[in-house]
Amino acid sequence: MRIVLFAFFICKGLLSFSQLSNQPQYYLNSEEIVIDKVRISPKQIRDIKVEHKTKNGEIYITTKNEKFSYYTLNDIITQDTKLNYQKENIVYKIFTQTKHNSNKNGELVVDTTGIKIDTSYYISITVDSLSSVKYLVDKTKTYLVNINLDTAAIEPEVYIKKPVIYLYPESEMDIHLKVNFAGELKTTYPLYKNGWFVHAYPSGELKNIDDGKEYSYLFWDGLMNQIQEQTIYESGYVIKGDTALLFLQNTLPKFGLKPREYNDFIVYWLPYLQTNTYTFIHFRTGENYNVISKNEVSPKPDNQIRVFMDFKSVDSYFKVNAQSIQTPKRHGFTLVEWGGAELKSSIKIKNDKGEFISR
Repeated sequence: MRIVLFAFFICKGLLSFSQLSNQPQYYLNSEEIVIDKVRISPKQIRDIKVEHKTKNGEIYITTKNEKFSYYTLNDIITQDTKLNYQKENIVYKIFTQTKHNSNKNGELVVDTTGIKIDTSYYISITVDSLSSVKYLVDKTKTYLVNINLDTAAIEPEVYIKKPVIYLYPESEMDIHLKVNFAGELKTTYPLYKNGWFVHAYPSGELKNIDDGKEYSYLFWDGLMNQIQEQTIYESGYVIKGDTALLFLQNTLPKFGLKPREYNDFIVYWLPYLQTNTYTFIHFRTGENYNVISKNEVSPKPDNQIRVFMDFKSVDSYFKVNAQSIQTPKRHGFTLVEWGGAELKSSIKIKNDKGEFISR
């Protein structure tokens, strides 16, 4: 059941109400919380446990991601409006909505301390000017901020698309490879059976031992919950749709991909990028790729070149700090992997002025 909240509170002269004495204690990932101040999408919850260690009991909520990522009201006001949270008279309304429920009745909340809003919500904001509010001592201009938390447009799960793995041994060898993925594998080619067992050639061609057929690479895709690392970015690129081809051709070789590999990448991802007006892109390489997946390979490669593209369609251009690139060198048995994911929910991006903006 969804709880719909209607919340009024004022940033000056705040009142504070504690939880009722007969309520249980609530914990979110082991942290004690005031439950009426936390807005978390049900799709982010892994499980709920009830215990009776104290008089009124305890309720433990565990999210699918170990680190529950949230915004505070201060985050939202300072980053998504031009209002000064510390100086303005502000009245807030928070609406938790779903596609099937637009009821806006609920309870009164007047203490902003401890407010946590799930970052997977699609947050929209409107600001209206109020000439006076009857319970304000100061009759100066007051702003009404409506914060709408909409789950209808959210895709809390991210589709990890087209990770392909190339194997280049120095000489022919049998290789066993398993993908450690914190999500659900959807499609694999060749068929994934507790990993892949292949006979690999220096050219990169693979013979799958299970079916005896030849393959150019190993392919998988799957669904995973959007991780905290996919909500905040400090560097990347903002490109225009009609420059996507040239951008990829110039950038991918710097990450160590050879023509065969970056051409495969471009053929798959170009249709996504060139149809956007603008796209924000961040590449994950090396250990930063591990938050998406890890490979267990036997025998172990001498080096791995992995490039994963997080990207999101944006309406306009803005300056960001470009990623620092160190082109890897190939030596010995080399594994190469690339993949990507289109982000749908709101993210925070640091611009060239050091300010985080929402997109």
